[in-house]
Amino acid sequence: MSWNRMGDGWTELKGQAKRQLQKHQNVSPDLIGEKQINHESDTQETFKIIKTRAERQLSELHDLLRNMESYRSVSSNTPHK
Repeated sequence: MSWNRMGDGWTELKGQAKRQLQKHQNVSPDLIGEKQINHESDTQETFKIIKTRAERQLSELHDLLRNMESYRSVSSNTPHK
Protein backbone atom coordinates (compact mmCIF):
# COMPACT_ATOMS: atom_id res chain seq x y z
CA MET A 1 0.00 0.00 0.00
CA SER A 2 1.40 3.37 -0.94
CA TRP A 3 1.86 6.23 1.49
CA ASN A 4 -0.48 8.39 -0.60
CA ARG A 5 -3.35 5.91 -0.26
CA MET A 6 -2.75 5.69 3.49
CA GLY A 7 -2.74 9.48 3.73
CA ASP A 8 -5.97 9.72 1.76
CA GLY A 9 -7.58 7.08 3.99
CA TRP A 10 -6.47 8.97 7.09
CA THR A 11 -7.90 12.23 5.73
CA GLU A 12 -11.21 10.53 4.97
CA LEU A 13 -11.34 8.99 8.42
CA LYS A 14 -10.70 12.36 10.08
CA GLY A 15 -13.47 13.92 7.98
CA GLN A 16 -15.95 11.21 9.02
CA ALA A 17 -14.99 11.64 12.67
CA LYS A 18 -15.51 15.42 12.46
CA ARG A 19 -18.96 14.98 10.87
CA GLN A 20 -20.00 12.53 13.58
CA LEU A 21 -18.75 14.89 16.30
CA GLN A 22 -20.72 17.79 14.78
CA LYS A 23 -23.89 15.67 14.77
CA HIS A 24 -23.50 14.97 18.48
CA GLN A 25 -22.66 18.57 19.34
CA ASN A 26 -26.01 19.69 17.90
CA VAL A 27 -27.97 17.34 20.20
CA SER A 28 -29.44 19.02 23.26
CA PRO A 29 -28.48 17.70 26.71
CA ASP A 30 -32.17 17.14 27.51
CA LEU A 31 -32.50 14.79 24.57
CA ILE A 32 -29.41 12.87 25.67
CA GLY A 33 -30.80 12.55 29.20
CA GLU A 34 -34.15 11.39 27.83
CA LYS A 35 -32.45 8.74 25.71
CA GLN A 36 -30.50 7.57 28.76
CA ILE A 37 -33.72 7.25 30.76
CA ASN A 38 -35.29 5.26 27.92
CA HIS A 39 -32.29 2.96 27.75
CA GLU A 40 -32.34 2.49 31.52
CA SER A 41 -36.01 1.59 31.53
CA ASP A 42 -35.52 -0.79 28.58
CA THR A 43 -32.64 -2.44 30.42
CA GLN A 44 -34.65 -2.71 33.63
CA GLU A 45 -37.58 -4.26 31.73
CA THR A 46 -35.28 -6.77 30.04
CA PHE A 47 -33.69 -7.65 33.39
CA LYS A 48 -37.13 -8.11 34.94
CA ILE A 49 -38.14 -10.49 32.13
CA ILE A 50 -34.90 -12.45 32.44
CA LYS A 51 -35.25 -12.64 36.23
CA THR A 52 -38.85 -13.84 35.94
CA ARG A 53 -37.85 -16.47 33.39
CA ALA A 54 -34.96 -17.67 35.60
CA GLU A 55 -37.24 -17.89 38.65
CA ARG A 56 -39.77 -19.92 36.66
CA GLN A 57 -37.08 -22.30 35.39
CA LEU A 58 -35.72 -22.78 38.91
CA SER A 59 -39.21 -23.53 40.16
CA GLU A 60 -39.70 -26.10 37.40
CA LEU A 61 -36.33 -27.66 38.24
CA HIS A 62 -37.22 -27.89 41.94
CA ASP A 63 -40.54 -29.54 41.04
CA LEU A 64 -38.74 -32.02 38.82
CA LEU A 65 -36.23 -32.84 41.56
CA ARG A 66 -39.04 -33.30 44.10
CA ASN A 67 -40.84 -35.64 41.70
CA MET A 68 -37.65 -37.62 41.10
CA GLU A 69 -37.02 -37.88 44.85
CA SER A 70 -40.56 -39.08 45.53
CA TYR A 71 -40.24 -41.61 42.68
CA ARG A 72 -36.98 -42.93 44.17
CA SER A 73 -38.53 -43.31 47.62
CA VAL A 74 -41.53 -45.16 46.15
CA SER A 75 -39.25 -47.37 44.02
CA SER A 76 -36.97 -48.25 46.93
CA ASN A 77 -39.97 -49.30 49.08
CA THR A 78 -41.35 -51.63 46.40
CA PRO A 79 -40.23 -55.26 46.84
CA HIS A 80 -38.41 -56.77 43.87
CA LYS A 81 -39.52 -60.13 42.48
